[in-house]
Amino acid sequence: MKKRYTLFLVLCTYFSLLSQDQAELDRLIAERFEQVSQFRFGIDVAADSEQAIAVLLATRARFPLQAADCKLHAKWYYLMGACLFELDRNEEALLYLKDSTLLLYEQCWGPAHGETAYIHYMIGRTYAYLGDHINRVAALIRALNIYEELALPIVGEQSLVYQHLANAFIDQGDYVRAQEYLQSAYAFYKTADILESENGAELLNSWGILSRMQGKYPEGNQYLQQALSILNRMNDPDLVFRKADIYHNLGTLALDQGSYDQGIAFANQALALNQSLDNNVGLALNLDLLGTLQKRKGNWQNAQNQYDEALRLKRQHSQVRLDEQVGNSLENLADLAMLRNEFTAAIQLYQAAIAQLIDQAENLTLFENPIIAARVISNRNDLLRVLDLKAQAYLQLYESQGAAQTLLAATETYQKIDTLLNQIRQGFQAGGSKYLLQEAIVPIYERAIQANLMRYRQTQALSDLEQAYQLAAKNKALVLLEGLQNETAKSFANIPRQLLRQEAQLKKDYYKQEIELLNPKLSATEQAQQQNRLFQLRRAYEKLIATLETDYPAYYDLKYRFVNSMKISDLQAKLLPDNALFEYFVGPQKLFVFVITQEGVQYFERKKPADLEEKAQQFRQVLQMTDPTGQDSLFSLAAYTLYEYLLGEPLRFLANKGAITRLKIIPDDVLLQLPFDVLLTAPTTAGLNARTAPYVIKQFAISYGYSNQLAFDGKRTLKRIKKAAARFGGFGLAYDDFTLKGLLGSGLEQMNGENREMGRLKYSDDEVIDAARILGGETWVNKQATKAAFLENADKYAILHLAMHALVDDKYPLNSAMIFSRTADSSDFMLKAADLYSLQIQADLAVLSACNTGFGTLERGEGVRSLARAFIYAGCHRLLATLWEASDHSTKDILLSFYHSTKAAPKQPIDVLLQKAKLHYLETAPPTFTLPNYWAHLMILGDAMPLDTIEPSSRWYLYLLLGLCLLFIGRFLFSRRSVKKNNIGASFL
Repeated sequence: MKKRYTLFLVLCTYFSLLSQDQAELDRLIAERFEQVSQFRFGIDVAADSEQAIAVLLATRARFPLQAADCKLHAKWYYLMGACLFELDRNEEALLYLKDSTLLLYEQCWGPAHGETAYIHYMIGRTYAYLGDHINRVAALIRALNIYEELALPIVGEQSLVYQHLANAFIDQGDYVRAQEYLQSAYAFYKTADILESENGAELLNSWGILSRMQGKYPEGNQYLQQALSILNRMNDPDLVFRKADIYHNLGTLALDQGSYDQGIAFANQALALNQSLDNNVGLALNLDLLGTLQKRKGNWQNAQNQYDEALRLKRQHSQVRLDEQVGNSLENLADLAMLRNEFTAAIQLYQAAIAQLIDQAENLTLFENPIIAARVISNRNDLLRVLDLKAQAYLQLYESQGAAQTLLAATETYQKIDTLLNQIRQGFQAGGSKYLLQEAIVPIYERAIQANLMRYRQTQALSDLEQAYQLAAKNKALVLLEGLQNETAKSFANIPRQLLRQEAQLKKDYYKQEIELLNPKLSATEQAQQQNRLFQLRRAYEKLIATLETDYPAYYDLKYRFVNSMKISDLQAKLLPDNALFEYFVGPQKLFVFVITQEGVQYFERKKPADLEEKAQQFRQVLQMTDPTGQDSLFSLAAYTLYEYLLGEPLRFLANKGAITRLKIIPDDVLLQLPFDVLLTAPTTAGLNARTAPYVIKQFAISYGYSNQLAFDGKRTLKRIKKAAARFGGFGLAYDDFTLKGLLGSGLEQMNGENREMGRLKYSDDEVIDAARILGGETWVNKQATKAAFLENADKYAILHLAMHALVDDKYPLNSAMIFSRTADSSDFMLKAADLYSLQIQADLAVLSACNTGFGTLERGEGVRSLARAFIYAGCHRLLATLWEASDHSTKDILLSFYHSTKAAPKQPIDVLLQKAKLHYLETAPPTFTLPNYWAHLMILGDAMPLDTIEPSSRWYLYLLLGLCLLFIGRFLFSRRSVKKNNIGASFL
């Protein structure tokens, strides 16, 4: 017993001494770290960081760090990484932060601690300086996810992450998301009253850059000047480099606006400040800007000198192999070579710039391109720009020398660009950023199409023509198609229904909140609160999608497959002998028309008139007039001029190829708002006289498609027909005062769209009732036609018919709506586009018998953001929609005639049936009501295949009859086979 007690005392004494040694070790190391921290916050960052590293290395040599407290051990690696970061030794810093510090912080503090979040933030900042913007965003998002889940929020650090994420999205070109994060950071700075700080100035600086990238120059200048004022009031010598950065950005803003002398003044101010700091990195950027300003002024030699010096400084400073800043200087020098017509030298410089942006591109020959597909490219935007410039250099070299190899190199470069653009677009989550990208790349696709057609004329190889067509076709409705692909991916990835319902609800809540922000009655405080809620919903949705992509690989694979246009051969297989497909591409300089029939394909190239948009809009205005007195000559001239420009030569070409009577039009840009069937095939002065005018519709039945993928929908349509429980479901209302009064004060009456004046509709309920009588089906009219009734029943019918008012919001397309009957217990009687984007309807045909359902905001390179588009997203892949304010009476007459024809001729394509219905209307309507306004607004979007008018509930008779026929044929064949077998056996006996 005594021995045990003695042993216990010895052990206690030992551990006590050990504890004292541990405490002393931790104290000594902590003192060294305090010394390091004092160095790190000194004035001379470079010298102090070097001294700090020396102290850290000496600490590690003297003390056993692994024996120290876990947090001190982890902090040593963090301080090393931070000091290396300050010295711009970013690759070394990343090794310390990512490979060692993060692991130790997760062990010591835990993976969900605020300290660990800060390490993710530092890793993100390090990736930023390495130009790796994909990993930069990923690290910052990881930091943000942790900060958002902390029980005690570290709001200041979280807002700093918002700000840096905004900068990352600006660098990626994802401007919509950048603005969301800047708004969130700004809300905190304003609440905490710290806008008058370094972080506040930096936030305003970022907002100025974003505004410039969006082309909002006055706003950008305002933000930058505000940031400069804050720094001037602070008067802190440690922030001089921030002032230099703002002056540089003001110079860039002046450059974009063509104010070159002002830009030079700002750039020189930035240059002087960076010289006082011996900041060679900043100096190099200032010299690049000065060089570009001199180049724009025509002072090429001055520009060359500035670019050469900038490149020298960057190469002297650069400590990484891939350096986007070095690449940018090489690109600038290449641009100068292009101006001097030194095309070969320019290409070599562009190749050198590419080698600074992507791995395994160091030894490219003059006509080679880097591998793009299946690679993670961190700096896609810079690479895209340089590749496009290089492709233009190839084309210039081809024009000067005529070498086939040069033209081939240009077309191959555009293939690389196309792949890269797919990657960039798929990296964006915000639809608005995708729309902006689509608009920006239209000139690139125009040059790419032109290059491939030049090669086709040289080689006559169909592969070159196919490539040109693919480039023209694919740049349409891509955001819509990617959204549809995402919905398909969710269906086939075995995601649990609970998660799918959660995803659908989050998306619905987000759209609803986005509309809430449009309320003009919100105060500034309420607006900020609603904006914050919208941001939180976006973050919740992004987190859920990230989880789905991680946990369900099939969803990720299906979602991120590139959306490809249909090949010419596949389209030809879908076309009938009387069909021709017209695919349009409208670029800044050129218009291309590709005409595809069963027999072959031909293209036509037009110079784009500078006033094409103006002429098309004027034409639409006359079309919509109910009393176009004195406009006949103007209309006739415009209708025939547009016919000759868009259809004349292609149709004359087709006249020699066979009897084409049906046209599938896939328009582009402003042509999406143009009814082709009202164009005049011959000159006349009586174009508004429908009985005699040579309208296109008198020769051709016409249907439209947003893209060639959405133009034909056979298998999917047939599948939906079989699933439908009933044939026809109609909703129509004449409107009562209670419903109409419900629109007052909604904000909708203030919309700037082309909206029909709200009032009663005399024929809408009759239209629906008569249509149901023709086809057989169910109807909801007047007070029964509620939004709730539609939502409950819309997915049950193969044909959906909505005869009612529609409102189009040009500024906020998600706010466009179909107006149902208002009930006493609900103010929610508007089916908005935002609602449709979270529904699954999947009807065979949706007839949107309301005003402007096919009209809306035009997104360059994407299409029309209309109610029809929202129905397509919801699953209705073919529609009958309107291009302007629908006349109540004439619309009813045409649609009922269409349904009668559908019932009488079930095998006729619906474009032919609509053509007949319109022509019948023109023959029978009073002369006053034959103006285009009354009939040309109706259009078919999607597949024009025949409309199945057999009631699904009656199909069992057909199935029974088919089964009996098969049974009879089977018994007959079996008996024949038995007889034949017996006869063969007899012959052998």
